[in-house]
Amino acid sequence: MAAIDEGIGRVLSTLDQYGLDGGKTLIAFLSDNGPDDQHGWEAHWPSHIMMGDPGPFSGSKNQFWEGGSRIPFILRWPGEIAAGSIYRQQVMSFDLLPTFIAAAHGRMPAGTDSDGVDLLPYVREYSGGSPHDILFWKGEKQGAARMGDWKYLRGYPPGSHQLFNLKTDIKELRDVSHANGAIFSELTSRWKAWCMTLPRSHSGVSPAATLSTSHIRKALRACSFVLGPELYCLPTTTV
Repeated sequence: MAAIDEGIGRVLSTLDQYGLDGGKTLIAFLSDNGPDDQHGWEAHWPSHIMMGDPGPFSGSKNQFWEGGSRIPFILRWPGEIAAGSIYRQQVMSFDLLPTFIAAAHGRMPAGTDSDGVDLLPYVREYSGGSPHDILFWKGEKQGAARMGDWKYLRGYPPGSHQLFNLKTDIKELRDVSHANGAIFSELTSRWKAWCMTLPRSHSGVSPAATLSTSHIRKALRACSFVLGPELYCLPTTTV
């Protein structure tokens, strides 16, 4: 926490030094996922090396339980977004792209295919409601959909399909799919329909397949860009 506090302080101080704070810069602070509860990468590292705690939620990093997918999300823009205000509707990290573009009075590049929504009308309280009717997640053999307080979760354990009401069960302990068949059916069908819209992986490798060494090498060759000494790629998901 001390390192995070110091890092944020350095960013804010630099903006102030160059006269870019005080309403001139929209700052976003968020995590990419929930805490990691696995052992350290090296054998001598202690367990819970990431020192994370999901709090009241179940799950952790690489899972679609709330503990793995619900994250801190803070926007700071003096004079534009009221300090201390809380927006309680569901948003996603991909909303940042259209939000930053709107803040800069820009336009989305032609041909950009994004599910993101400009959040400024909502966090400024110009617009009521939620920017998303439903949100989806997909992994190798897991998936999830969130519509209001309803959460559809599949693959935990493998082959299972569950429905939770997050308003009354934030820890996702009680499967209520049998008592709410219509909601369960709607979320299941909408999740499957969304999956059918996803493009194939650039690598041609199905995420559902068991990755052998040759598969991994093929995926790495398909990576699109290099950052420093490490190779990164953003493959899309195969249904």
